[in-house]
Amino acid sequence: MRQIQGEAFELEQTPATKEETHYPLFCSVRLTYAICAFLAMIMHLCMRNIFNFTILCMVKPEAEVNVKVSGNESAKFVYTTINNSSSNENLGNIPWTRQEEFAIQATFYYGYLVTLPFAGRLADRFGGKLFFIHSVTIQAVLFMLIPIFAHISYIGTSAIRLLQGLVSGFGNPALYQLFSTWAHRTERSTLVAFAYGGYSVGTLIAFPLSALLCRYNWELVFYTVGIVALVFGISCHWLVYNTLEEHPRLSEAERAYLKSTNDEKSMSKSIPWTHILKSAPVYAFILTHTLHSYGLIVFALMLPRFLKEALGFTLSETGIYASTPFLGGIIAKIIIFPTCRQHLYH
Repeated sequence: MRQIQGEAFELEQTPATKEETHYPLFCSVRLTYAICAFLAMIMHLCMRNIFNFTILCMVKPEAEVNVKVSGNESAKFVYTTINNSSSNENLGNIPWTRQEEFAIQATFYYGYLVTLPFAGRLADRFGGKLFFIHSVTIQAVLFMLIPIFAHISYIGTSAIRLLQGLVSGFGNPALYQLFSTWAHRTERSTLVAFAYGGYSVGTLIAFPLSALLCRYNWELVFYTVGIVALVFGISCHWLVYNTLEEHPRLSEAERAYLKSTNDEKSMSKSIPWTHILKSAPVYAFILTHTLHSYGLIVFALMLPRFLKEALGFTLSETGIYASTPFLGGIIAKIIIFPTCRQHLYH
């Protein structure tokens, strides 16, 4: 039990009662959704972060040389390093300035911040499936339009990235809303943590994949990832459902098991907004989550550019080295999660 301003609230994940019959997770419908959520996270992160890497090989290298440094020796070093890092690799052909590069990288997050606050309420009202699927499919189509617009208009490409951010903002809230239906309370934190692991895996895949495809043609990055994401999103129409009643392949045993965790009385209760807004732990969580997300976003935005331009690594080396911190994050989650779960629920 947890108390907020004198009111007691029960944590979602509580031990199953003796009357509940456990239904195996393996080969279950709820595991299918957890895998879909995991893959959706990978798609979201690939389409979000791949652009931050691919821009290094899609923009003309002349734009990179315009760096102001003090002293002739330093200037020569920067020029030589950049040219060496670009040798034997596919050179970009998009004539954007350095300021334009930085600006277009930020446009995605402006759109993301707009839709994220109210996406959860829309998912509760209309069901999470619609937003879960189309946050991937629409974003995939927009992602494949980037190479076309990049050759035509900088403003048009920026608009595409802004739209991507707007669409992407609907993905996470819908994912969590569906977990309220497709995860038993004794498994919820485990399945959500598994799905959330797609964030680290997505970035881990994005940078080396971009480096590999950039060796042939930077446009391949957008078409390859876009097609995979589009096929995945369309497939989810037959794998993800809003309610237990809608799912055509849900067994009666698993239906009963999931229904045992969906307390209709608790679902119909109004949200205690007053207590939430007065709760110090809520603001502590918001602050820590905001700072955590900010750090990860800045890291994913700037690390590839720092490795390539400041340290002089090739694109292939940058793709590998830029992904290693996220591999460390995956290992840390595997080690830390069981301990956190034990302290929270036991």
